[in-house]
Amino acid sequence: MAGKNYKETNASTGPFQWLFIVVIPFIFALVLATIIAALAGINVGNKAKQLVNNVPFVSKLVVTEEEMAKEEQKKKASSLENELNKKNETITELELAIQQKDGKIADLNKELEKLIKEKEELQLTAQQANDRLQSFSASFKEMDPEAAAPILLNLEIKTATKLLETLPTEQRGNVLAAMEPAEAAKLASVLLNGEEMND
Repeated sequence: MAGKNYKETNASTGPFQWLFIVVIPFIFALVLATIIAALAGINVGNKAKQLVNNVPFVSKLVVTEEEMAKEEQKKKASSLENELNKKNETITELELAIQQKDGKIADLNKELEKLIKEKEELQLTAQQANDRLQSFSASFKEMDPEAAAPILLNLEIKTATKLLETLPTEQRGNVLAAMEPAEAAKLASVLLNGEEMND
């Protein structure tokens, strides 16, 4: 009979009883230990994460503060790298624009130098023409008005009027008086109006 009671007692111990016998006292002990450790100044959460992080397979499920910090740093680094790439692209575009502007400036400087050289050549040519006119004018000043008149009539009107302008007023009048009246009138009109007339 004693054996029968023992079997009945063992048979009646089921999984539910194990919950009260083992699991609940274990949870109670764990909560009590956590409270005592917290009162002692130990950060139980971090310690638990470190312990769980050392357990294979479970460590993949738990994220520690260090891992979170590393992940945050990776995100920041990625963001900063993207920003740096954008700024580098902007710098490259600006450098290209500067090179294009420098090319335009160089072309404009060459054009300016060319124009300055042309202006100097024109001034030199004008000066040479003026020097020749003054030299030729000196010859006309020495000439007799009756001899100068036919020469002036055979020149282009523009050239003739330029020569007449260099002569003193009295001598100019004498040369015009030595010409045919129609021809003298043409030259006088050009001298007065500053316009070139047709022959």
